[in-house]
Amino acid sequence: MSDIPEVLEAKAKVKLALKESDLYGQLAEECSELAQAALKKQRILNGSNLPSASEDIVDANLVEELTDILLSADVIGLRKSDKIYDEKALRWGRRVTAVSEGKRS
Repeated sequence: MSDIPEVLEAKAKVKLALKESDLYGQLAEECSELAQAALKKQRILNGSNLPSASEDIVDANLVEELTDILLSADVIGLRKSDKIYDEKALRWGRRVTAVSEGKRS
């Protein structure tokens, strides 16, 4: 998150100008765009049904869409929970380990 005065002012203007429902609509749209970018990357990695964009462009688009999500969340006031993040990382690690060991949890 930026502490550049002009950026802070721009975010404040957006928050004042748009209804809360519109901010959430923007967040949803950005999430959808990241999902589409991630699917294009998957197609590249799988080597099938390749997108017309190069891998460099797809990678740049992933970063841009994630940044759009982070900006939208920041304007709304959504913050990452370190506790939930850590719990999910641990659970994902346990699940992947269980699957690789032939167990399902």
